[in-house]
Amino acid sequence: MKTLRIEALLLLALTQVQCAAVPEVRVGPSGLLGEGTAFETPWFDHRGAKDGPTILITGGMHGNEPAGVAAADAIASWTVKRGRLVVAPRMNPPALAASQRRTPGLEGSLGDLNRHFPTGGEVFEGVATDLWELFEQVQPDWLLDLHEGYAFRRLNPDSVGSSIISCADPRAVELAEAMIAAVDATIVEEDRKFTLLRNPIESSFARAAWENAGVPSMILETTYGKYPLPEGGERRYSVSHRARQHRLMVHTFLTELGMEPCSSEVLIDPRVTGERVRVAIYDDLGASVGGAKGLERVLSEYDRVETRRVCSVDVVAGSLSQFDVVLHPGGSGSGQANSLGEAGRVREVEFIRSGGGYLGVCAGGYLAACNYPWSLAILDARTIDTKNGNWRRGRAELEIELTAAGLGLFGDMDPNFDVRYANGPIYAPGEREEIPDYETLAVYRGEVAENGTSKGVMPGTPALIRGRFGAGRAVAFSPHPESTQSLQHFIRDAVLWAAGRD
Repeated sequence: MKTLRIEALLLLALTQVQCAAVPEVRVGPSGLLGEGTAFETPWFDHRGAKDGPTILITGGMHGNEPAGVAAADAIASWTVKRGRLVVAPRMNPPALAASQRRTPGLEGSLGDLNRHFPTGGEVFEGVATDLWELFEQVQPDWLLDLHEGYAFRRLNPDSVGSSIISCADPRAVELAEAMIAAVDATIVEEDRKFTLLRNPIESSFARAAWENAGVPSMILETTYGKYPLPEGGERRYSVSHRARQHRLMVHTFLTELGMEPCSSEVLIDPRVTGERVRVAIYDDLGASVGGAKGLERVLSEYDRVETRRVCSVDVVAGSLSQFDVVLHPGGSGSGQANSLGEAGRVREVEFIRSGGGYLGVCAGGYLAACNYPWSLAILDARTIDTKNGNWRRGRAELEIELTAAGLGLFGDMDPNFDVRYANGPIYAPGEREEIPDYETLAVYRGEVAENGTSKGVMPGTPALIRGRFGAGRAVAFSPHPESTQSLQHFIRDAVLWAAGRD
């Protein structure tokens, strides 16, 4: 938490996204690698108005390193005033889909895409060949490859996590030191700070770029592994927090080269308009393990929706201004509120009051309520039957029934069905005069009452609600429709309504 507070203070001055004005048009990739194959993946090309160096940035070589992908997705939206910025965010789609390091179906080094670039020899056939052809086409002056390690280098010398691995070029080493200084300024704990390492591993893309083509290169490694807590136990940085570290290092690199990049707070291309809804998915302390990833996967099925994960520091820094909707997953409502802090909660409330949308699932539903000291109070709903703070009613598949308003939002379907429930909020009117009354979309017909909670309370209470707050809209789900494939469209439909696209 100290790290988040310090980083938030350092970045308050960066709360406004500082990209040059651009026309409002729908934009897309500059090209595709591996077109027509399982490895088909986009790359993006931005050219500044003035001369400068050409930088190639890649992410997603290994499928179990999602922060590099998240960072590269954001960097693909950046602009520079000088030079050229080329980004290929998702180099190994099959491995990313499987969330595993190696390409599915390929064993050993053959399955490791970042061992397909031998120095002094031929590049392996397939996506590596396509990437090398892009490399030769772009003719970059620099290459940055975004990765993650399994442990913090300073805690485990067998891992390269939280390091920059630089080629031997003296200017590259100098720039790597500046990048490490920038990211280390946001980290309090000495054992989680970054380390400068030399010489990218044999047969890696970065090693081949330097030894085959003389292009200075670096591998930027954050850490997906856990770190010990002073009070005991372990925790890991969220994907969005790690991606933020990547963005800060890359932004420092571009700035040091005089390319005049837009703010590192840019997460999504500001030129994307039309029917596409931009959704910020909260991914930080208090969110359940896999909660953000699951919702991201559900929404990725819809062309009208584009998502980015955000951490608490992103929210405090004003990044929600780039989005139409913020989505909070399950987990702990108080945990998410504490992670956001007062500054982050104020940011969210103002985002919604000014016309933004909100969707909270389970814990996100607690966060939207109005009866806790840490609540956002964007819905006139209070939670009931929480004697002595006990909110743990249990977990079950429960029957709910859609109201007429729910059928209008979610479509023509059987109004009664079962849905996964996991300690979600039980609502009653909050009776706050300054907040408009909520509308019930579905009610519980079934019940679970464990851990000393009262029986007979749950049936008939709201399961899904929505309301207006200022110029914005908010939706709260007590259960988890995203856990049932046939109900996953509830997430999309709620997002579209919250964005005013109903």
